[in-house]
Order: sequence, then C-alpha cells, then structure tokens
Amino acid sequence: MIGARRFLGAVVVWSERVVVRDGVRLVCRDRGGPGEPVVLLHGLAGHAGEWEVVASRLIARYRVVAVDQRGHGASERHPQDVSRAAYVADVVAATVPREREIPPSPTDWLRSGVTRQRVTCTAGG
Repeated sequence: MIGARRFLGAVVVWSERVVVRDGVRLVCRDRGGPGEPVVLLHGLAGHAGEWEVVASRLIARYRVVAVDQRGHGASERHPQDVSRAAYVADVVAATVPREREIPPSPTDWLRSGVTRQRVTCTAGG
C-alpha cells in the first residue's frame, strides 16, 4: 500500500508493508531513499508516524523504515506476548529482507534502546 500525507508543508510519501509474525500483525512504513537502510523505532506509547520530520530529513541519504511495534500504531493493538524477545523478533522480521541484504541500522528513542541493542545482536549488525 502506498500512502501520502502533508506534514509541516511537505508531502511525505511511503509504502506500507504488513508482516505477520507468530500471528501478530506488524506494520512498517518504508519511505525509501538511496542509501543504507535506517530503522526508526518509537518509544513507549508511540507510533511510527512520530518520525515524519526525522524521516523527511534522512531520505536524501538513507532508506528510511519506521516500524509500528506490537501494541502500537497500526500494528496489532493487544498482542498476548509483550516480552522484550517478542519486540526484538518483530523488528528483525519486519526489517531484515528475505534476501538477507545488509540489516538496517536501528535508531531509537526511550524504551526502544534495549530493543535496538538486541536487534543488532540478533541480526548480526
């Protein structure tokens, strides 16, 4: 699905991808970009849309992907498993391409710092 919206005077365009992992629906917004992938993870009670300003500044140099983590944003709202391991596995499943290209470099805010560290170790980044 392709989406677009006006944000701070600019039109932000993204492709939305849904990944289902262990029965939990996860939504990613891929804003594209020419370079290495960068994954933006929101913090507690956040959602992927919080990264619009940051993403708009990064897409000139990086491929930008924002993930609505389980229980947040457009992803499944009330998953049973809300363990740190589930968050890590979700980010890996949602961002590491099936072709196993270079894993994205995670960026974080608040709670996502622990997820970022564990994703980096899990994905081999």
